[in-house]
Amino acid sequence: MRLFDVVEFVVDMPECGVKAGMSGTIVEILGGDLYLVEVFDNSNTVDVIEARSEQITLKIPFLERGEKVALDADMPDEKLQHGDIGTVVGKAKGGQFVDVAFSTLDGHPYRTLTIHVQQIRRLSRNEIAHVRIIE
Repeated sequence: MRLFDVVEFVVDMPECGVKAGMSGTIVEILGGDLYLVEVFDNSNTVDVIEARSEQITLKIPFLERGEKVALDADMPDEKLQHGDIGTVVGKAKGGQFVDVAFSTLDGHPYRTLTIHVQQIRRLSRNEIAHVRIIE
């Protein structure tokens, strides 16, 4: 699991007030299989708790058509790099894959690929784009 992945608790953790089925976001990887997870309850109370990988499972992110995403890995065969920004243009294969369109800054299409949701991530507010020449 990665930083900022959305996870679901698969066990009750009464000492933390967490019930199976609640969701959270990984905010720190402590090492091994231990994570800090930010949890919101129904009253929007925030708590940050430690959780082991056997206590949580990854939730497949729900990505909307038109949403901007960034690659989380290089794709050398497609001449795309970690951090390249694309736009979700469709969903495929049971929600685990999405179609992502990559284009130049002036809007010319470059590539449209079907990508597993674990190879991309949502953009956050505190990021800035970087320009590079495509070949």
